[in-house]
Amino acid sequence: MIRSLATAPQKHYRLFEVRKRSGGIRLISAPRTFLKVVQWWVLDTILENSSDLPFVYGFSRGRSFIDNAKAHQGCNHLLNVDVKDFFPSLSHSKVRDVFCALGYSYKVSNFMADLCTLDGALPQGAPTSPKISNMILAECDIHLRNLAQSHGATYTRYADDLTFSSYSRIPDSFVQRIEEHFLPLGLQLNKAKTKFMGTNQMKEVTGLVLARDGVALNRRYLNGTRGWFHSISQYPELFKDQLARVLGTMNLVQQVGGRGSDRILQQGRMAVLSLKAISPPRLEWGAD
Repeated sequence: MIRSLATAPQKHYRLFEVRKRSGGIRLISAPRTFLKVVQWWVLDTILENSSDLPFVYGFSRGRSFIDNAKAHQGCNHLLNVDVKDFFPSLSHSKVRDVFCALGYSYKVSNFMADLCTLDGALPQGAPTSPKISNMILAECDIHLRNLAQSHGATYTRYADDLTFSSYSRIPDSFVQRIEEHFLPLGLQLNKAKTKFMGTNQMKEVTGLVLARDGVALNRRYLNGTRGWFHSISQYPELFKDQLARVLGTMNLVQQVGGRGSDRILQQGRMAVLSLKAISPPRLEWGAD
């Protein structure tokens, strides 16, 4: 059975699309139950023994996008770059190299890579993909950290979001240097998302604003959330299936905190009460 997971992986995934917050569609390749169990075993037994670099915050236990943003607080200049087609660009051979580096034979490493890839690349949706991506990029991350330090800058990565911050101006040529380090991995930057931010400009890292007194959700998100919660409170019937999403949004706002969060959380609690008021009562065993 396990051999069939590796030789015919297409049969063991379900594909679906999700809408990105920034717009567009992301394809998710989610492994079916048996393959997912095997991949979780690989992750827990083999991959988790490898520690992540201290400046890598995505897919790293005990670290979050909030910590990633806080690492750049107080900077004068900021550069955000985004990796194009992150998981699909990390090939089967790169995954095989990860297992070879862990001490497995070429044959075993190739089989493990078969279990963790789909159509020759890392699938977005497999539990092993995040950790493997960090391991593939480890050497590149060190080079980029050293490049940043040579310019007096700070470097962090959260998944496919790379951030460089400095007290002095970051030159335009910096982007080309980043691309040079990506070439051996077959990665490219999404030029449309490359953004320089200087003094007197609002600075954002992984969706959070760098404020003087901490990090915060941007005003656009806060205003949208406030309006959404208000609409739910007024017309709960139109949002009756969105309780889980409301609770998740409230958890995010509470995690980040910052100005205006208390007011939004209060509105969120009112929205939750409105949704629960229209929910049908649960039937208990033995009820008349």
